[in-house]
Amino acid sequence: MKIIKLALLISSIIVCTSLHAKTTITFDAWMWSEPNFKPMVEAVVAEFEKENPDIKVEMRGGGWAQTRQKLMMRAAAGDAEDVMMLDADWFYFLGSAGVLQDLNEIASKAFLADLSQGALKALVVDGEQVAVPSALTPWGVWTNHELMKKYNLKKNETWDDIFDNCLTLKKAGSKAQIFSPYGMQKAAPLEFVLYMHWNFGVNPMSADHIAKGETGFNNPAFADMLNWLRKMNKNGCLVNYGGDGRNALSHYEAVLHPDGPYLVGIARNSNPEKLAGNKLFDVFSVESPPVLRRGDTPRIQGLGHAMAISAQSEHHEEAMRFVEYWVSNDKGIDLYTTPMGAITPSIKGQNKRKSNDYNNAVSKGYLNKVLPYLESVPLSEGWTNCGKIAVDAQHRAILTDDPIEDMVKMVDNTCKIILGL
Repeated sequence: MKIIKLALLISSIIVCTSLHAKTTITFDAWMWSEPNFKPMVEAVVAEFEKENPDIKVEMRGGGWAQTRQKLMMRAAAGDAEDVMMLDADWFYFLGSAGVLQDLNEIASKAFLADLSQGALKALVVDGEQVAVPSALTPWGVWTNHELMKKYNLKKNETWDDIFDNCLTLKKAGSKAQIFSPYGMQKAAPLEFVLYMHWNFGVNPMSADHIAKGETGFNNPAFADMLNWLRKMNKNGCLVNYGGDGRNALSHYEAVLHPDGPYLVGIARNSNPEKLAGNKLFDVFSVESPPVLRRGDTPRIQGLGHAMAISAQSEHHEEAMRFVEYWVSNDKGIDLYTTPMGAITPSIKGQNKRKSNDYNNAVSKGYLNKVLPYLESVPLSEGWTNCGKIAVDAQHRAILTDDPIEDMVKMVDNTCKIILGL
């Protein structure tokens, strides 16, 4: 009898232990390393663990600039994180290397159908859905309407409109500049300023160009864009180059500043006296990027913050539960996505918040004037290196008097070598 009781006791201990065993998944998020956003990340993780007691989330993090290379190195060593927060073109290079799981195989159809389809399609590599948008962060043009009204500036629909408004500011003796060339620092990613290329009529490394053995840079539109930047700088129309365009916008030193929705929190912290809380929405709106000709449809690149799962992970089911919670659960949206200033990719989540959280000029701008125009970026193996060369040309057009024609030839020839054309 004692032996039977002992056996039952041991069995019950084993059963209880198995019932309460936790699966640990690792989550790499550079936002966890950002002081302003770390509490938001931790809040979502805590709620997820509370609602999913069988899963433990182990956080990993590091600087934004080092994250892509770090993820690639860990994957090559067979030690990839279960879940990864991605940005910009990282999904393409990780996906092309076979690091990321095709989420079509493990995500629910209902979850995928609820996401912004423009942003979702932008995260496909070779037919595989290697990531899903986690926070919609495309760039729109932040516009200070107090300055627009004060100086009677016209709507900035075209690039020429922006230059005309600059001259109006100059005549009025304003110290504010019309435009912030944000994202054009040396060796910056092309994705940040692709809105300018596209809306000047430049199509860098498009499939059509590549098929013809072209880079897309050897055309008059690229020269026109560079000449516009030089003209703007020589006429004192640009926010002090090399300075902080975000800070300039927040302190009424810039009328227009291209950036993502996360600028909400940054601007409030930069100038709390004038922009704290809902005061910000009385000052700023977000508009579509300017176009070449009035009536043209704006084009906006669809890359942004995304979530992916390692193909090496042994916990795909648990990892997918976490991703779905982070992206579309109300607590994920309310504790992270909304406070960090972004728009949720969940259509249901967007509709639920249109009458409250998104009922302001900034959020409405992203919903109605930015998100409808998202397009996939034609990423390729040489995209990053060629893109840096193109952005360097923008940088040089602003800061030097080097002939624009020579810059165009340099970008075209160098990119042909990089792309193997």
